Amino acid sequence: MKTSPVIISVIYCSAVIALADTETNFAYIEVTQATNVQSVISALPDIEKLWPQEPEIYLKAVNQAAHILVSSKNDPDTEQALENMFDSMMQKSCPTNEEQAVTWIKLKQDVVLYYLGFNDIQNNGANWLELAKFIGEVRFKIISNYTNQGTMISVLAVTPAEKLKLQKEIEENERNEITDEFQAELRQANNILTYQLLYNCHARFPSSNSTNTTFFKQISDAAHLTNEERKKL
Repeated sequence: MKTSPVIISVIYCSAVIALADTETNFAYIEVTQATNVQSVISALPDIEKLWPQEPEIYLKAVNQAAHILVSSKNDPDTEQALENMFDSMMQKSCPTNEEQAVTWIKLKQDVVLYYLGFNDIQNNGANWLELAKFIGEVRFKIISNYTNQGTMISVLAVTPAEKLKLQKEIEENERNEITDEFQAELRQANNILTYQLLYNCHARFPSSNSTNTTFFKQISDAAHLTNEERKKL
């Protein structure tokens, strides 16, 4: 597909602006330049202020903070900070703007998987319930039997009217491609996170324990699991 120079310039400028926003954002810089765990903990309130105006930078800052905090995760203050960050992040919903949502789903999935590497996070049933809610949100946004809408555009536009029509087709196609990417990211996140839920949660909280019956029902309902998935859980 041939894209007009104007559109290419807009896309390029948008990418540059996004990168500049990340590099100059106070809270993000505060975390990336932190020299110790206490500096990161002190920066957490500023990270929270990034939401909802800067959803992408928020997730990047949370990810960066977690990587620094893990170096001292046996410290009670650090463990509590990790738990608070995870809980706060999981309660934040996907942006309604599809272009932002593509990045949000991808980044949030990666951060969640990183957090699930910590025993303290996995051993807390409330965290699995939050993960189940996230999976439920992802599944709600998946369009059943979706097929890609983006197409190759190859039209010879000579007259002003033809050029205007082509421009509109290009813009519509770009919107369709964003939706295509969003649906692909949703399906991938659903597969990866559901696997984590079904197998790792089950290992931490055996269904043979009768006290876990209510817990698993909450998990299943929140994640909108199928009957077959419920059996595996």
